[in-house]
Amino acid sequence: MSVWSKVSNGWISYVVIVVAIVVAGYMVLTRGFGTSGPQYVDVYFYDIEAKELVPVPGNAISPVVMPDGSTVVRAQTFESHTSGDENGVFIAYLEKFSDDAHAVLTKYPIGTKVPLGEAGPLQRADMMLVATIEMAENDEWVPRETRRGQQIVALGNSDKVTGESLRPILPGK
Repeated sequence: MSVWSKVSNGWISYVVIVVAIVVAGYMVLTRGFGTSGPQYVDVYFYDIEAKELVPVPGNAISPVVMPDGSTVVRAQTFESHTSGDENGVFIAYLEKFSDDAHAVLTKYPIGTKVPLGEAGPLQRADMMLVATIEMAENDEWVPRETRRGQQIVALGNSDKVTGESLRPILPGK
């Protein structure tokens, strides 16, 4: 093997390594080729006034004021063919953040650190509120971490007729 072939093989290896590092760095900085950050799937929110499900991006902070001025809240939806629900979609329960927690979460987007002095509402047991549709229609919300809140969640996660666990369902699925 000549001196020239030893030098050119080393040079080619060096170029391949540099190109691989540049491509990896580009992908890390741009989160892939052509994507502009995390992509969120739609989830169901519920319009209490209109009594209908509305698809909203999954990173939305409940409650959400829609462009038409209506307010929607996150709906935990499951597939069910035995409970008589329209199109096999069963609304187990509704949830929204407390006013104080909502204010903090909208001020600091996902991925942003919340200053310790402002994080109090996110550490309280009443940060997340839940309700059945009937309760929400009467504006009766309970903290998810209370006994009543846990009962609402637990009862909503199983089929009313068979008692079996339900499969979560998203819009368009």
